Amino acid sequence: MSKKVLLIDDNDGIRETLEAFLEMEGYLVITAKDGEEALEKLCSLTELPAVVFLDLWMPRLDGFGFRSRQLALPRIADIP
Repeated sequence: MSKKVLLIDDNDGIRETLEAFLEMEGYLVITAKDGEEALEKLCSLTELPAVVFLDLWMPRLDGFGFRSRQLALPRIADIP
């Protein structure tokens, strides 16, 4: 199982705190500030993360919009 996670949150403090905690637990953390940035990163990765930690209320593309677009893309649709 991949120890890679995608963490999406527009709040710098929350994102940085969660990133530090996950890295201390041995995870490789990829971060994004909103759903648009997250989709760009996901589509460019060769090895996909095992899970996405997703904030629901963000600018540009919120968590609901991100999840809707994620599910429409077969390559990344199955990432919980």
